[in-house]
Amino acid sequence: MKRIIILLALVLFLAGCKGEYYVTDTSESVGTFKDILNLKSQLKETPDDMIIRDRLADQIFKLELERARAAGVEEWNEPFFIDKGSNVSILLIHGFTATPWEVRELGESLASKGYNVYGTLVAGHGTDRSELRKTIWRDWYSGAQDAYEALDYISKKVFVIGVSTGGSLGIVLAQDYKVDGIVCLGCPIYLKNKNTELIPLVKYFYWYEKRELSEEYKPYYYEYRPLESIEQLQNLISYSSAGLGDVTSPILIIQNTDDPTVDSSSADYIYEKVKSTDKQKEYLDGDYHVLTKGEYKDRVFELIYSFIDKYK
Repeated sequence: MKRIIILLALVLFLAGCKGEYYVTDTSESVGTFKDILNLKSQLKETPDDMIIRDRLADQIFKLELERARAAGVEEWNEPFFIDKGSNVSILLIHGFTATPWEVRELGESLASKGYNVYGTLVAGHGTDRSELRKTIWRDWYSGAQDAYEALDYISKKVFVIGVSTGGSLGIVLAQDYKVDGIVCLGCPIYLKNKNTELIPLVKYFYWYEKRELSEEYKPYYYEYRPLESIEQLQNLISYSSAGLGDVTSPILIIQNTDDPTVDSSSADYIYEKVKSTDKQKEYLDGDYHVLTKGEYKDRVFELIYSFIDKYK
């Protein structure tokens, strides 16, 4: 009995130890942040000034890049911004424990068609698994908001494309902003791994879950995923799914039928619950999760091209 009481006391203590996530700013990034605040102040007085808008978008991306480099993110995992001077912009959001590398090929392909493209780096990713463990899902969303707003300054239309968890973040953006179109690639509502239901207790004794990664993918993904972060992912899924009725933007949902991570019925759920009058659902016969990679990659890209071309 005494051991049980001690165990419960430990659980309650650890439950109170979750802190907020802070990015350590360098003097350079502090200066960039001040420039952003100054430009936003100027924009309030002259909201149609495209010089200020362009400068503001550049500074927002610059701040994200400076913070990523200060955190030790490798070059191939850094956020990227391709400005083509277009009135149509596309925000790309990678998945859980991944990096912008996951969407870079898609981004470069879209940029070759003349669109502005911003591949953001989700908070806590691309550095060390312990950094991810410090974050909550609203930290992930805050970065996506900044990237979206940067594109909104320079574009008449902004589309959001998200891979897996990135799709969930995109859905929340579509709830909060007038997104011109959203693409969900393997977006979760139901996860295949039912052991995640035990995480609220297990996370205090086992901090990380190991995943099997090939040597090819280890530079771009965390091999160990924090259980607390998986719980945050579940919280994000719950929040995004509860607000699907607020989504009215055109939406394209693509899902592999044998996805090992996300139950394929997730696509049906999203399709049925959104209030979009223009919605499209596509199933592919693949057995992998990341749709920007793998055998159906070209088909996925073509579906995205057609969707954006229709609503741009």
